[in-house]
Amino acid sequence: MRNIEPIKLAEFRNEMMYILEKKSNKYQNTWKNVEIDYLLYKLKKQLSRINLKDTNKYIQKRLLHIANYSYLIYQKLEGN
Repeated sequence: MRNIEPIKLAEFRNEMMYILEKKSNKYQNTWKNVEIDYLLYKLKKQLSRINLKDTNKYIQKRLLHIANYSYLIYQKLEGN
């Protein structure tokens, strides 16, 4: 973990939060009523979209969505 740059990690987190807030305005809290299986399906779908021949920006966008689905699943498992 020492090799992770705190500034880069903060930038990643900020991008995640931006996407979550943007989606939150659109979907409200509907994710709370969704089954974990559906969130896992969406996570797998995002993973399948990654192609190393794509641009770095596109891959980074997919990874942000993957991180967000992971976060939502984590929250569901916490009972939130």
